[in-house]
Amino acid sequence: MGWAVGWDNLTGAPVAFSSAQLAPGDPGLDTSSAGILALGATNATLVDIDPDLLFSSHLISNAAGVPATSALGANVTSATFTGNDTRGTIAVVMAGALAANTRVFTATFAVSYGATPPKVTLVDQTSAVGLTIVNSYVLAQATGVSFDVAFDQALAAGTYIIDYIVIG
Repeated sequence: MGWAVGWDNLTGAPVAFSSAQLAPGDPGLDTSSAGILALGATNATLVDIDPDLLFSSHLISNAAGVPATSALGANVTSATFTGNDTRGTIAVVMAGALAANTRVFTATFAVSYGATPPKVTLVDQTSAVGLTIVNSYVLAQATGVSFDVAFDQALAAGTYIIDYIVIG
């Protein structure tokens, strides 16, 4: 028998219940949408699940907001995010050269992950003719607010594409 924690939709107070107690209409339990089980009130900011959470399908992020970029490095025309704070693609447009291991840009999350930095994974997708294969990495990250991106080799003029995923 497992345990779950939800919120009483009337009082907002936390409610703990076992899987044997789960039934449509219980406090903090919403089964009104076919195929969807929602625990907690619509204004809940955190649902604590213990022990492990097992998925037998896809984990889909519908986070709102796109990370912003600032502090562009030399010859960086733009660094543009497509996606959200959890996953997506970054297009970096270079007008000229930039030395290896130099900050290319600073990315700021649309919604902060808090004081603890999340894990940011960058996967290079650049395949343009004439561009060196480079590996991007997180150069600096002190909190869950922003991070700096750099490449392990010098960049030339062109467009570099990076896929990203953030787990925090």
